[in-house]
Amino acid sequence: MTPQAKREAVAAMQEKSGISLRRACRLAGISRTVLAYEPKANLENEAIQGRMIELATERRRFGYRRIHVLLRREGHRADHKRVFRLYRNAKLAVPQRKRRRGIAVERHPLTLPEAPNLVWSMDFVMDALSNGRRFKCLDIVDDCTREDLLTTNETYFFREEAHFDFLRGTVIPQHPSGQPFDIWSAASSTGEEIYTLCMVMADEMGVNGNWSILGSDISTHVLGIARRGQYWLDRTRGLPQEYLKKYCLKGVRSQEGSFLIAPELRKHTRFMQINLNTALPDIGRFHVVFLRNVMIYFDNDTKRKVVARIVEKLRPGGYLIVGHSESLNGINETVKPVKPTIYRLSE
Repeated sequence: MTPQAKREAVAAMQEKSGISLRRACRLAGISRTVLAYEPKANLENEAIQGRMIELATERRRFGYRRIHVLLRREGHRADHKRVFRLYRNAKLAVPQRKRRRGIAVERHPLTLPEAPNLVWSMDFVMDALSNGRRFKCLDIVDDCTREDLLTTNETYFFREEAHFDFLRGTVIPQHPSGQPFDIWSAASSTGEEIYTLCMVMADEMGVNGNWSILGSDISTHVLGIARRGQYWLDRTRGLPQEYLKKYCLKGVRSQEGSFLIAPELRKHTRFMQINLNTALPDIGRFHVVFLRNVMIYFDNDTKRKVVARIVEKLRPGGYLIVGHSESLNGINETVKPVKPTIYRLSE
């Protein structure tokens, strides 16, 4: 509710009930300091808000971050807080309810009379599909593939940190000094897992060490995000501050509010679109393969085929690491458990 609307509500309550200003404010749940605020006409805010709707319509994209960047490129005084407030006031934001410890995400249909045929944001569609939401108008999503829509991309830096501790404390010390060390992130999503691995490897083997990481996913959309290595600062969940300062570059001017993974780390990475349900391409063999939080979407028969293909890409003595909610019991006997969710191929 705007300050003007709050003042009108309190005035109406006073007129109707004949009560004091203090009591009316208390009943309405409004601070009296708000009533002393006289909003000033701000033509610049109106211009920014109008331009937001134009961009949402013309660019056929729907998302605060994209609009924020475009506004700054056009020279508007568009700091993060100001643009976000205007964005919500323009009713462009998507209401949502998230459960902190669950995966449930509730989003409501968008209503924008000025742009009835907007393409819905990829985050919106993928979140909704991953949580069982069905659409009547999926045909309006015209710039993504079926694979993009059917993949789930919930990830963050240092997710399931025990795996990175095992890599740092057990796997790397066993590796012969100076020899190449190859890792495959078989479901890299938007790249947080890959760049977490980069930071661990840079710490243990040096930024210029002889190591490389392959990231693959079925979705070209998330691979594009991973390849760029640029994220908004609200995506730093799980990322230690010392790593943020040491291995990331803070965005300035038009890139303000974002950070970029340092080129010294990105030079060790490569990305490929790979469908784990088909024969794998010639990608070499690896000392460690991360296959986390993927198999929960497969039936047992598919799991056996996928794991068998991946085990063939392990070097003798190589490790296969799966998610904490996953297990290879009854799926594959070639690799043996070392710890829960960590398996090793015999040498």
